[in-house]
Amino acid sequence: MPLRRSHAKSHHGCAQCKKRRIKCDETRPCCGPCQKKYLSCTFNSSHPEHLPLWGSATAPQSNGSAAILPLGELKLLHHWHTAIALSLAQNEALIEVFQTHVPHKGLTYPFVMHSILAISALHLSRKSPDSRQRYTEVAIQHHSLALSLCAPLLSHMTSTNCHALFACSLLISSFSFAYQGLNLVFGSTNLNEVIEVFKLVRGTASIVENARPWIEQGDLRLLLKLTRCGQQRQRSNQVHEVHAQLKALFEQQADDGQSQCLDGVREVVLRSIKHLLHVFDACVASENQSPILAWPAIIDSEYLDLVLIKEPRSLVTLAHYGALLHVMDRAWWMEGWGKILVNLAAEYLDKSVQFEIAWPLAVIDNGGVGE
Repeated sequence: MPLRRSHAKSHHGCAQCKKRRIKCDETRPCCGPCQKKYLSCTFNSSHPEHLPLWGSATAPQSNGSAAILPLGELKLLHHWHTAIALSLAQNEALIEVFQTHVPHKGLTYPFVMHSILAISALHLSRKSPDSRQRYTEVAIQHHSLALSLCAPLLSHMTSTNCHALFACSLLISSFSFAYQGLNLVFGSTNLNEVIEVFKLVRGTASIVENARPWIEQGDLRLLLKLTRCGQQRQRSNQVHEVHAQLKALFEQQADDGQSQCLDGVREVVLRSIKHLLHVFDACVASENQSPILAWPAIIDSEYLDLVLIKEPRSLVTLAHYGALLHVMDRAWWMEGWGKILVNLAAEYLDKSVQFEIAWPLAVIDNGGVGE
């Protein structure tokens, strides 16, 4: 009988991997398995908990002592105010929310501030190739800290902390889209990771559902409203083409007498297409691209299960959603998502049904609708 190969057993893995009884790769500040599941990651060993940032400055105090200024965090906070807040907002009123009210929540609730710093660092990692790894490490560190501080409060939401939890959930979702977007460049994202990000969007919707009356009375209430933002209008022929394609998709799935799926499955897929039509119409009516990002939150949870098992009609619908993202959204943290959703659907669909995603494939190949 062959002997089992012995291997060195590490005792320095994170607490979350130990609890899940899986192998930890010990990547700090957040290990690979925890990154994929968007879990907080804590190490109990003697390794330093915080990464050193870009330096600090010593300021003299009146009593002769010295105070250390965290220049790294201050740089990230400055970048939030001068770049990130502007990129997340669609009008002046929302800019005020992101520049003033969200950071103010961070002064009371550190998990909000960590989320602000995380998304700022991640943005800088995209804009600074020479410092990409360092900024990414710092972004992951702050993101992990935000998760670990925020998670315990989700089951104890009150009229006081709901505003901070709402802000943090929005930033965590944006971070997750952007972070996976970095992986998209290298083709390393799979359907499981896409669904994990969709679930984070659904988590934000759950907070809103449970705390809407409180949030509507607070400083972040404008984030709940669909305002006319005056963003670049889609040409009328583009609107007509997209609407026609979505309507044709719905009719095709409804009338498909050759379908091998159960009626219950078809109903789930049809509802997902109806929701897709609804969010597109809302985008056109409001001249605001934000509603398209709400689709993962309003579809049935059963639809996500269908995508995970690679059910063909769910993948066809996912490809059409990807086409809409590619056409409509220009946010930096959503870059690449439309193309990757279409390509993932194409990868898992049998060649016999590839014709059903001919339009999404044409959209990502041509750069848009009606090009």
